[in-house]
Amino acid sequence: MASNEDIHIWIERLLKGDEEAFEFIFNLTSQRVYETVFAIVKNRHDTNEIVNEIYFQLWKSISTYDQSRPFLFWLNGIVYK
Repeated sequence: MASNEDIHIWIERLLKGDEEAFEFIFNLTSQRVYETVFAIVKNRHDTNEIVNEIYFQLWKSISTYDQSRPFLFWLNGIVYK
C-alpha cells in the first residue's frame, strides 16, 4: 500500500476534482473496504451497494479530511457510518 504521504498527493489532486486521483484511491483501498463491509453484512449484493455509497460519500466529503491524520482512519470512519 502507498504511504500516507503518497496518498496525500493523490488527495490534493482529488480535491481539485481529478477523476484519475479518485480512481487511484479507489483501486488502492476498495479491496480492504469491500472485505470490511462484507464481514459485517455477509451479503454480496448489499456489500456492493454499501461500497458504492462509501465511495460516493468519500467523493462528496474529501474536503473534510484532515491531512494531519492517517487517511485510512478517516476512510474507516465513513465505512462504519
